Amino acid sequence: MTLGEVLALPLLRDAGAQLLAGGEAALTREVRWVHVSELESIASLLQGGELVLTTGLALGGSPERGVALVDSLAGVGASGLVVELGSALPAVPDAVVEAARRTGLPLVSLAEEVRFVALTEAVHSRIVGEQYADVQLAARVHETFTELGLREATTSEIVEHAAAMCRSSVVLEDVGHRVLAHSAVDEPVNVLLDEWERRSRTGSYAGTGGPAGSFSSVLVDVGPSGGRWARLVVPHPRAEVSAAGVRTVLERTASALELARMAERHRVALEFQAQGGLLDDVATGRAGSRADIEARAQALGLPPGTAYLPVVVRLGVAANETPLSVQQDLTRLVESVSAAAQGSAWPTLTGRRGEREVAVVGVLGDGVDEEALLRRFCQGLRDEGGHGLEAVGVGRVGATLREAVAALPEAALAAQVASATPGQVEAPLYHRAEDLRLRGLLGLLSTDPRVQTFVEAELRTLLAHEARHPEGLLEVLRVYLSTGGNKSEVSRRCHLSRPALYHRLDRLEQILGRDLSDAESRLSLHVALLAYDQRATSSREERSRPGPRSTGPPRPAPRR
Repeated sequence: MTLGEVLALPLLRDAGAQLLAGGEAALTREVRWVHVSELESIASLLQGGELVLTTGLALGGSPERGVALVDSLAGVGASGLVVELGSALPAVPDAVVEAARRTGLPLVSLAEEVRFVALTEAVHSRIVGEQYADVQLAARVHETFTELGLREATTSEIVEHAAAMCRSSVVLEDVGHRVLAHSAVDEPVNVLLDEWERRSRTGSYAGTGGPAGSFSSVLVDVGPSGGRWARLVVPHPRAEVSAAGVRTVLERTASALELARMAERHRVALEFQAQGGLLDDVATGRAGSRADIEARAQALGLPPGTAYLPVVVRLGVAANETPLSVQQDLTRLVESVSAAAQGSAWPTLTGRRGEREVAVVGVLGDGVDEEALLRRFCQGLRDEGGHGLEAVGVGRVGATLREAVAALPEAALAAQVASATPGQVEAPLYHRAEDLRLRGLLGLLSTDPRVQTFVEAELRTLLAHEARHPEGLLEVLRVYLSTGGNKSEVSRRCHLSRPALYHRLDRLEQILGRDLSDAESRLSLHVALLAYDQRATSSREERSRPGPRSTGPPRPAPRR
């Protein structure tokens, strides 16, 4: 109970209880126990949080004795001092009131006589009753969440059970204040979630329908120390469950959510390793016969089929990344891939391919629309947050799992070329190898020194100029060539007026020594620029790899 709740009891209200010191803040003081005493040295017997009742004998005599009592009670953290006035003490001495205000000890006077035994019984029964209710609630919480963990309950189920035990609405939000799960109690969902992000950021949960007697919102972080990934919020807890009880429920809910997340990651990691091992064995010829491959695939949950679709999901290069951050991003990307495949009802095998790619081989059932399936899968990836997703490449369909795995390099090339294509206004959800055309050829020849010699011959002067005087001319050239010389489109996409655009194009012709109105010049420049962009992407990835740069002969590529 709080001191304000104690003073609101009929016994004290009828006795004319008056708060002499402490102010409004005193009313929020927690009362752990009530103690009746007339001793001046009672402070030595207290532990803190007690409300002391006295008839004033301890304050009698000199005001110094009363001041000493107030100082000692404040020193041990008492909840307050209640003084019953009477013939022996008609008023609390001014020095005592001043001492209480100085120390911050709540001081209450009673104008009428009060049966202290009735008051202590009323307060203690309430305190013990709430403690017993909290103990019962803790037992129910333990049993409920243990059972939920054993049957691998979903996030929504865990949050729903938390709301039922709190008897209040509960919201699970991520670190960006976006709602991950919720359960509304005695209020419409639209009322609970109305302008949630704004309210959550400002902490302004008032006006959401909380009943009279409810206390302030309760917030509990989800995740290990220093690694919070979500937060549980009870915007307006009901008074039926104590604040301590609500926090107990939320803390146990947070633990259950973190354990469920860890279990899911562990399961995905094990499945990822097993499935990736099969794909690697098939690619290197160690998997055995077709019957052996199909048996292993079925044991991993992939049903037999007459067609298999290979897909490669590529992880982008992040700024200031480290080897550890790349591994973490790839792990999260695998989780997104698994969730997107499951959400699309697409049975797949998933494995790591290279340092930045996730290989996916899935069954195409009879009558399944391949394009619709790919759209659902890629959209599911984006809905999952992407987690570093840069591009999705699709290879040719294989009649067997071995044929589909053999087509993974095509899918990887499609994803790699797509990731090296800047300036796309409306990038497609996925890219096919057969759609790469010139970009695909340049991707295959990207390491050929003759291609690099051609790039330097075409773009050397412009690249040197941009290095000394960055004016954005390279981007203007890129847009100009990709739009086929459409000046209106270039002006719109580069946000340049016509006169400014014409000036930039004149500058480009002067620096390059080429006539941009000549079709062959545009073609040569376009090919060189495509090759340059692809090489720039490869260089960024090379710089992100750990370890020293080798200056010797190139090592053979690892087997995949």
